[in-house]
Amino acid sequence: MPAIRYPMSDVQLYSWAQSTHSGPVPTRRWLTFRDRLAWLAAFAIVVLIVQDTAAIRGSTPKPLRVDHNGILPQTDSLQFRLEPLDYPDLDRLAEREHLRDLAGSGRQFDQILRVKNWVAAQWPEGVPTPNPPWNAMIVLDWIRAGKTGGACGQYAQVLLQSLAALGFSARYVEIGSLDNPYAHFVTEVWSNDFDKWVLMDADYNVHFEHNGIPLSVLELHDALLDKTLAGVRPVLGTSREGHPAPDMWPKQTAEFYHYVRYHLKADHLARPDEPPFDRFNDMIGLEDPRVEPWERSQVESPFPKERLTRLRTSDRDALYGRLNQIRLEVVSKPTGVAFGLRHNVSEFDHYEFRIIDADGAATAWQSLRESLLPSPLSEPGSSLEVRGVNVRGIAGPSTRITVAETDALASI
Repeated sequence: MPAIRYPMSDVQLYSWAQSTHSGPVPTRRWLTFRDRLAWLAAFAIVVLIVQDTAAIRGSTPKPLRVDHNGILPQTDSLQFRLEPLDYPDLDRLAEREHLRDLAGSGRQFDQILRVKNWVAAQWPEGVPTPNPPWNAMIVLDWIRAGKTGGACGQYAQVLLQSLAALGFSARYVEIGSLDNPYAHFVTEVWSNDFDKWVLMDADYNVHFEHNGIPLSVLELHDALLDKTLAGVRPVLGTSREGHPAPDMWPKQTAEFYHYVRYHLKADHLARPDEPPFDRFNDMIGLEDPRVEPWERSQVESPFPKERLTRLRTSDRDALYGRLNQIRLEVVSKPTGVAFGLRHNVSEFDHYEFRIIDADGAATAWQSLRESLLPSPLSEPGSSLEVRGVNVRGIAGPSTRITVAETDALASI
């Protein structure tokens, strides 16, 4: 499917199509077909692109083992507009609400859960009359002053902007049940720990897991339609006062995930001049052969049967491309072997790398601002880990490669 493109501005955009870039992600132009040809030419010296669970081989069959290499999608995809991480209101939000202190340290996923729990604790669920602007500070001010109430949309807005203030990428998703396509509004956040998109519902203060792995909206949608919800566990946050309980619904709110629509913009702070919510033009619906489009639904409902979004897609890879990936390529140079680095880190700042010896002892992470790293590996069993860091200091998933034999590098 062709990329959905918006006019360029100072607003940060990310695209799964930004997959052939080494160095900082460009924010002022599109990666065109000509760009890709240029990068193909630039990497003509690449001996082999390392593949997950494959081996890199040279003139002799002595490999480097790839434990994990970043997945950079190779096709055009959707453009989701993110809030610029350096936007001043995000700093003001973080400072005013002490977000860095409440998020704490440790595993990033646990920080995300703490923020969700904090958002849920800010007010009891109510009715947003009038609707406040899509600005977390204004939402909080109006609700705290008793000027309005807040429901699923306001919880999602405060959660998304609070996560952005800490450096986490997130987006809005509207979901619906069989008889109500507008049933709920939630947030999906990119988890570097799990290398995937995960669903966060700050209204019901819940997320869902299968075998300890947090699920995305799409995964919960599939579990609902495949009738495999028995293997899905709702995980409740601790702030419950003033919030509906998931178990008031037969499927613990999973029934809301029949219809799915993704908001293509989440940059409401940076773009207050635009209408905040235009479902038909600013969202893209998930096409699923198991789901009858709402305008053709025969289910009895008080809601009018009409097309909900101008755009639809069945391309799951386009909707769920991975973020913050680092990909290593082995490059042969006169001075020896090096690793070429590519990434699709949103608002990239620098790389970090470390060496892990055969006994598992790791060096400290070292900063790297070049896209070529002379190989620091020598001993058999030693590993190189590389990750990307964004402008807020959030590190992405690590790519890891290990020397399987002593002369593996010399043989390439």
